[in-house]
Amino acid sequence: MRLYKPEIKDPDVCQPDLIVACDIDETLDEKGKYMGTPTLVVEILSICTRSKDMVKKLNTYMLSGIKEYWVVDPSQKTLAVYTFENLEIDDFFNYRNDEVAISKALETLCFAE
Repeated sequence: MRLYKPEIKDPDVCQPDLIVACDIDETLDEKGKYMGTPTLVVEILSICTRSKDMVKKLNTYMLSGIKEYWVVDPSQKTLAVYTFENLEIDDFFNYRNDEVAISKALETLCFAE
């Protein structure tokens, strides 16, 4: 997936673990490739990707217009939810394994163990 940041010509190329795209009708190219900006991105942390997912991708997703970023940490049994507005962090929530997480960007989406 290519994500564009303001005032930077070349896009960042990312491969999220999961995306929720609400603009598919307008953003598929002639080959059926998604060319838009997802509403929600989910990354599942691993030892190899932890730092990249929590720093570099957080910054990329925030600056590219994504509305919400979920970071799942299976080892800690936590879910961090970042919501973005105007290319900045608007809210941050940290959920434990016994709590229900509700998406701010997608009101009908929730996650429970």
